[in-house]
Order: sequence, then structure tokens, then C-alpha cells
Amino acid sequence: MKSSDSSRFSYSGEVARAPIFDSFRALEIDRVKTTTVLNKKGIELDGAEAIEDVWVNNNSSPEEVVEALVYEARRRDGPEINE
Repeated sequence: MKSSDSSRFSYSGEVARAPIFDSFRALEIDRVKTTTVLNKKGIELDGAEAIEDVWVNNNSSPEEVVEALVYEARRRDGPEINE
């Protein structure tokens, strides 16, 4: 079975439509790092109430936004600290 590029993205529609900062918490994404990563890609969070709004407001795609969030904004720069 051939997999498409979009099949590697598994996100819940509920997370995409939930309040944006709740989604960041659920996905363990840092708000400041997210803003930086998205801004470097020319994507703004301004006016976005949910992750879905980010790609809609920026004429982007769900894949581009989710990839930036999950694969770039979640990267840890140092040793992981268990609280």
C-alpha cells in the first residue's frame, strides 16, 4: 500500500479546532518557540483562536502548520527534564 505525504500527519480535528493554547498544551508545544518557528515560515498567529485558523488565516495548509508545530516547535534544545 502506497502512503501519501498527508498520511504521515495524524492530528485530531478536535485539537485543530480547540482553543489554540489548549492545543499547544495538549501537544506539549511551547508558545514562544511556536511563534518563532511559524514566523520564520511567514505564518502569523495573529487572530487565530484555533490551530485550524492558523492555516486558514495564512493561506497555508494543515500539513505545513502541523509539521511546523509537531516536528519543529516540539524539539527540545537541551536534556529533557522530568518534573
